Amino acid sequence: MRRIFKLLGIMLASSTMLTACLGDEEETFITTYGDMMIQTFTLGTLNRYQATVSSQTGNDTIVKSVFAGSAYPMTIDHVNRTIYNQDSLPVGTDTKHVICSITTKNNGVVYLKLLDRDSLYYHNTSDSVDLSVDRIFRCYAINGTGHRDYTVHLNVSQLTGTKFEWTLVSGMDNGTGDTSFDGARLVPLAGTMMLFAQQQGVTNAYKAVIEEDRIRWQLQPAAGGTPLASDAWQNAVRKDSTIYVLSNGQLLSTVNASEWNTVSTTAPIARLVAASSSELYGQDAAGTMMCSADNGLTWTADSMEHAADKAMLPNDSITAISWPYTGSDSTDCVLMAGLRKGIDDGNMLLWRKICQNNSTASKGRWTYLPYDHNNPHRLPRKAQPSIVRFQGTLLAIGGDQKMYQSRDQGLSWRVNNTFKLPVTSIDMQYVMAADNDGYIWLTDDVGTIWVGLMR
Repeated sequence: MRRIFKLLGIMLASSTMLTACLGDEEETFITTYGDMMIQTFTLGTLNRYQATVSSQTGNDTIVKSVFAGSAYPMTIDHVNRTIYNQDSLPVGTDTKHVICSITTKNNGVVYLKLLDRDSLYYHNTSDSVDLSVDRIFRCYAINGTGHRDYTVHLNVSQLTGTKFEWTLVSGMDNGTGDTSFDGARLVPLAGTMMLFAQQQGVTNAYKAVIEEDRIRWQLQPAAGGTPLASDAWQNAVRKDSTIYVLSNGQLLSTVNASEWNTVSTTAPIARLVAASSSELYGQDAAGTMMCSADNGLTWTADSMEHAADKAMLPNDSITAISWPYTGSDSTDCVLMAGLRKGIDDGNMLLWRKICQNNSTASKGRWTYLPYDHNNPHRLPRKAQPSIVRFQGTLLAIGGDQKMYQSRDQGLSWRVNNTFKLPVTSIDMQYVMAADNDGYIWLTDDVGTIWVGLMR
């Protein structure tokens, strides 16, 4: 600890010496800062080791490959002081030797806590770090006034197979006597799954609880003792590690499903539809796309590529998904799908926004993705749509109860029977969501739970 502040003292003394060397006729003031915040955390080139069988000898062998870790953006949760990747690294990734680059606000200094003792050493971007276990990075303010610790965790996929299977893990057991839903949405949260279901005129919130070899839905307390509105289930989105819900004009948030925070009592939106890493998105009563860059405290009208396309914005059965956009650093791709009253061509309406999360960059515009003769592969309309990202592609359930896949970020959709639904019935209302471990959760309108994975 003394060595750290000694180093900071030397840096400050050097700044003073440089100032003193200037001419007497000109004074220069150097400002030091008390910021202690990690702004970006980027993985470098990573090694991957995969077991295979040699085509020449028939012997087991290990094949080494490399890939860009920067393609798996790291999320920084400043509230909980955690840094993690939402998209799991490929199975076989070497996480014991990781090169990572870090930027801090106003040149804060970063140290890394040792694995075997409570000591720190200066983080050098050219040295590899063992991130096979959670590690603590400490950011010191340049003026030596304090520090902030961040726990870094790497998610690595454990899926090695090529055959996709659904596993029935539970049925509804909510203790309310009502097991049917009039509408439902799955939202991943903190290592588990949330179910928002419309029942008897209100929205009930359930959390998936694992008990030995089964999973059941556990009813959660109502926000402030007041049940969520009947349509709140379709106004629930996740941003980082927080779920936001719009209910009776109030914008609520939760990080654990049991305790709720009131963000705004009079949110100027009629619908909450999506989220990126840096923004929340909604629609006002007139159907205008709205945007909030401060987690729902204030809202402004969002930009559209072509104003005339507003007539094609969905205003019913809306779902959305966001993922890191590989074409640019610190950028998200947000895809919104839904229906619009008065338009029924048998297909979902699709919109996309490329959002740059850098505070000084352009936030992008909403762009309508029309179907035409050059793109005949469409996503059939569905009353309760849901889209998930799985192994780099998008999956959605069509109104014909078939699973559709998009390999071009939502532009075109084709049936993929690899992911065939466990029970095919035109009357079945399925909704799904993907968790951070590479599993797809599926539930029907009576709360049955399936989990899908590659074997």
